Formats: sequence, structure tokens, C-alpha cells
Amino acid sequence: MKIWRWKFFALLLPAVPILLAWNQFIVPSGTHVSDILISHYPNLLLIQRSLASGGGFPLWSPLILSGYPLDANPLSTLWYPPAWISLLFSLPLGINLVMALHIIIGVAGYWQLLRRLNLSTGITFLGSILFGFLPAGYAHIIAGHFTWICAAAWFPWLAAFSIQKARSKWERISLPAFCFGLMMLADLRFSAYAGAFWIILLAARMFINTPNHSRRDRLIPMIRAGGIVVLAAGMSAIVWLPLLEYTGASTRVLMGNDDIFYLSLPPVQLTGLVVPGHPTSMEWIFYPGSVCLLLGMIAYSFIKEKRDLWVWTGLSVLFLLWSFGDAIPVNRWLVGLPGLSLLRVPARGLYFFNFALLTGAMISLDHLIEHNPEKAVFLRLSTLFFTILVILLQVFIIVTNPEKNGFLIWHMIFWIIAASLILLYSYRKITAKLFLLGVFTVAISDAAFVCIRLMDRLPVTEALSLGQAEARYVISEGKNTGRIFSPSYSIPQQTAAFWGLEIADGIDPLQLRTYSNFIHDSNVIVDDNYSVTLPPFKSGDPSIDNIDIKPDARALGLLNIHYLVSSFPIKQDGWSLSKQLDHAYIYKNPMARGWAWLENGDDGESYLSIGNDQISRQNNRITIQTTGPGKLVASEINYPGWQVWVDGKLAQIQPAYTILRSVSLEGGPHKVEFVYYPVTLIIGAIVSLVSILIIFLLSKKTIAYV
Repeated sequence: MKIWRWKFFALLLPAVPILLAWNQFIVPSGTHVSDILISHYPNLLLIQRSLASGGGFPLWSPLILSGYPLDANPLSTLWYPPAWISLLFSLPLGINLVMALHIIIGVAGYWQLLRRLNLSTGITFLGSILFGFLPAGYAHIIAGHFTWICAAAWFPWLAAFSIQKARSKWERISLPAFCFGLMMLADLRFSAYAGAFWIILLAARMFINTPNHSRRDRLIPMIRAGGIVVLAAGMSAIVWLPLLEYTGASTRVLMGNDDIFYLSLPPVQLTGLVVPGHPTSMEWIFYPGSVCLLLGMIAYSFIKEKRDLWVWTGLSVLFLLWSFGDAIPVNRWLVGLPGLSLLRVPARGLYFFNFALLTGAMISLDHLIEHNPEKAVFLRLSTLFFTILVILLQVFIIVTNPEKNGFLIWHMIFWIIAASLILLYSYRKITAKLFLLGVFTVAISDAAFVCIRLMDRLPVTEALSLGQAEARYVISEGKNTGRIFSPSYSIPQQTAAFWGLEIADGIDPLQLRTYSNFIHDSNVIVDDNYSVTLPPFKSGDPSIDNIDIKPDARALGLLNIHYLVSSFPIKQDGWSLSKQLDHAYIYKNPMARGWAWLENGDDGESYLSIGNDQISRQNNRITIQTTGPGKLVASEINYPGWQVWVDGKLAQIQPAYTILRSVSLEGGPHKVEFVYYPVTLIIGAIVSLVSILIIFLLSKKTIAYV
């Protein structure tokens, strides 16, 4: 019994590289570009600081894009409770601890899945650790897809609970619904793919394992699946209901098929199946390891005896084909079907391809160990054929570029050992125990080597050094003076967040259309196409992409953009060069109007700025003390959910300059409060709480069984 307890500690192995990073950022080797740096660290830092100061959960973020609804942003992690653990620690330590925790949760879930597929304990151990080290999954850790990692932890649990033989019919609804709901709370992008995978899995297993059942018997599981989806959607309403409102008002609606098929796997990158290189995008990492791929390739040798192999092999092929995007003509037709447009970035399907391939490989390995055939001609020939083919390809790549691809020698060795183990076992030259031990060692070493080689660790001081000189200069001039705009991303979002600076540019998949149009009309954007960056960077080089822009100082002054920080000189009237640093020019905008002003005319040119000492700006509330009459304009983005109270009475917000908020004031002193109180969030929270209560009541009698 004690031995088995020690073996269970092996399931923690995939989390070790993350824990070793400790209080450093995990980034791709050689690039140091990560979504954690760009989005998750700033968001979590904002939440952490707001809670520490007694401001509660911030529902509105002033950090980028001159302000946006944080409650509606799916990358905020506001409504995913396990992510709150990160707030208890310094960042990025808290982020790394949460990712490590979710890797362990995912490994445990995959263990449950393999056990419910009736695989042996040894195979289950191997498969679970391989799942944790699966390069297609680790690539998302390295790329900084924090919410993706959180959601992926619950996917194997969803699959496991969906195929178990439950004692109660409610166990097949409440537990999968809870796991699916957690996935949706964590990451709706992942959930869209996971939901498609899960539905296909249920349907395929039902038709293959129960071929003689009546139509009614087949209809019941699909009705049950519908109930699971409804409960999960209800549980996550607090996320997707505000998101629907935000998406409808964002540039996301401008997306066409080319944007949906963004980062599709190029056919030439299919070599990544056997060559674990370092491609342009971490989304294209899908090397499953020598053992996993080899067992997956020879699975057809056992497909007649193991019907489940049809399901997992079919799923792997299906999601691999989807990952090619518009390179497969049928995908262009599929994306037009209701709901399938949610499957943006087809390369994300590679994760689910690897998930299905790994599961099929473990089923094959289990069958091979339990039923080693005496006549295994096809098994031996296919093993030799695939191994020789892969090694020849790897040799060719090494010869053409030995300096860059020398690491492939190790993977050649892994392939040779894996193939030798299968051949020796098929000829009964080694025992099943020795065979499994060898396969375990090779498989884990192969996959872990890929993951560790692709990963780098970035100290906090180094991550925040980019744009630090520019940020410090702005602070020395008075950081509460106004916002900063950079056409060259000279102050990265993590640096701005650390120093508490507000920037008018930004990187985020969701941007308000009215705001994007305003920036466009200010001669900052020359491209109307959808982009996750504002302003867009056509070639991907921010230092030169917008070198010809001529920003309108007056228009940007309405956003209280007090500083413009650029890696190139700005040749446009209205901007005054304040400081020139080694890598940046810092300009002041004398036309910046301040955080609020009072207009007395219809033309907007006659105004009186309100001093900072009369303005209190918090994440969800802005208080202004002023004297009327006139139209009070706040240099804050107008968005549904904001309310204004004048002297304690609810008043009407009037749009100003298409994007700002204003309110009319009568004569005399006034206290004006802008409060963010989104109705969609309230409705979503009520629906989520009711759904969780229903799931709890359905699960009340099943907890002891689990």
C-alpha cells in the first residue's frame, strides 16, 4: 500500500517545471512573448491591488484602451474562483502555482478517464503523466494561455464522468455539468472546442457500443447531454452574458473567414507531428512523442478487438483535419454552420487531436500487453516502416540545418528505443513488466524533453525592464496627469500596469468599435481590418509599422492623452517633444483637457478643466465635485452599465464626442458620481447562482459515491 502511495507522487511530475519557475514568468524560449505578460499579469495585478486597497473586485479596467469592461472580458478570470488563489501570492508566483495546480487536476482527471476505460494501473500511470507532459498542452503554458490551462484541467473529468456507469441518472448530469461549467467559467474559447469534442465522443461511443439499441435508448443520452449543456451554460452565465453585450459592440463583429481561420496549421507544418521543432506559433506545437505516435499509428492492428479505438482514432483525424483551416475546403463550409464560428483559430484543434491520439495509444498499449499476439506480422512491419520513415525525415532535417536541429538526435534515439521495445516484446524477448518500464521511461523522457526545451524563465525585473525608463519619466512628471498613447508599443502592458499607468493603446481581442473608429479618425489607424492590437502592427514590428502616422493632438486630447511615447519621431503639429531617450521619443500634448471639464457652449471649444483635486477616480466609481451650469464631460469611455448620479439623484448619461460620457448640470455646486453597475452582470450572476444550486441539489446524493 505504501508503495502505491509513493507511485501516486509520480503524477505530480508534469507540474515540477512550472513550480521550479517559482516567481518568474514562463515564456517561450528565445521570444519572451507571453499572454501572461500582456493580459493576465496586468489583470490579476489590478484585481489584487483593488482588493488590497478595499476597493473590491474591479469591474472596469482603466489600464488599456482608455478603459474597458473587465467584467465582460473572458481573460479577466474575475468569475473563475480557483484563479483567485493567485491573488494570495506575489505575481507571477501566484499564476505559476495556479497553473501547477491545474496541471495536477488535469492529470488526476485523465487518470479517472483511463480507469473508466478499464485500462490497467500501469498504463493509467503512464498515460496520466504523458497527458501532463503532452507538448500540445504544455505549449499553451509556455505561450501564457492562463485561462486555457485552467479550463483544460476539467476536460478529462468531463470525459470521465460522461462515460462512467453511474448508480444514479443524476450523476450523469450533475457532475459533467459542474465540470463543463467550470471550463466555461475559465475559458469560453477552450469550452467551444471541448464541447464539440465531447458531443462527438458521446455520439460515437453510443453508436459503436450500443449498435442494437432502439432509437429511444439512443435519444435518452442525447437529452441528458442537452441537460448538461443547459446547466453548464447557466452556471457560466456570469461570464458569457456580459460578453455577448461586449462582443456585439466590439470590433469582433468585423471578423471574416480569414480572421476565423487565423493561425491555421500550414500543411508544411505537418512535419511537426514527428519533428518537435520550434515553429513560428506555439499554437502549432503538436508533437505527441515517439511512443504515443508509434502506438497510435499501429492501433489499426487491434482495431477489430477494441471498438473504442474507432472512436478515438476518428476524433484525432477529425480535429487534425480541422486544424488545417481553410486548407481543407470543407472547413470553409463548416464554419458557416451555427455555432462553429466559435471555433476560431483552427490550430487549437491540435490539442484535442493529441488528446484523442494519446487515449487511443494507451488503449493500444493496454491491449498489446494483455494480448501479445504470436503472429504479429502487421504489427512488426508497421513498426519498422513508420520508424524508418520518421528517422529518415529527421536525418534529412538535421543534415539540411545541423546547427539549429541538432536536438533531433535525441528524438531519433527515442524512436529507435521505442520501436525496439515493441519488436522485442512482440517476439517475446522481454517480459511485459520490462516492456512497460522501458516504454514508460522513453515516453516520459521524450515528451518532457520537448516541453522543457521550449520553455524559458523570465525574471520579473527583466520582464518589467521594457519601457521602464519611459514609465519612470512619465511618473516623474506626474502619472495622474493623463493617459499615454504609444503607436509603437513602447511601454508594454505589464510595465504600465506595474507602475499604475493608464494607456490608450493596447492589445486585446475585444475592442469597442466606437473607440477603434475614434482612434482611426484621429489619424492613428490606416487599416480598417480586425486586429487584436490598437493600433494594428501589419508586419509584426511595432518599432516601424506606424512610422507614417500623423496623430491628431486635439482629438487625442479629448481622451486626456497627455503623453505620446514612440520609438520613432512624430512629425505632426500639436505635439511638443519633452524627452528623448535611447529608444523612445516622449511628446507632451498641450491640448489634453484633463480627466473632466465643463462645457458652456455647443461647439465644445469653450470649456473649463476640472482640477485633479476635485476628481476621485476608482475602478467602478468616479466622483467629481464641480459647479454648474454647463455640460460636464468625463474623459471616460461611454459603455452600457455606467450610471450617473447628480447630488444623489439618478440622471441621464449623454454621449459626448461619440465615445465619452457627459451629463447636464444646473447652476450651483454639484457632486457627480459615475458608477459602473452592469445589468447583464447582475442577471448573469443570478442565473449562475441558481444553476449552481440546481447542480448541488442534483449532486447531494452522489457525493459519497464519488
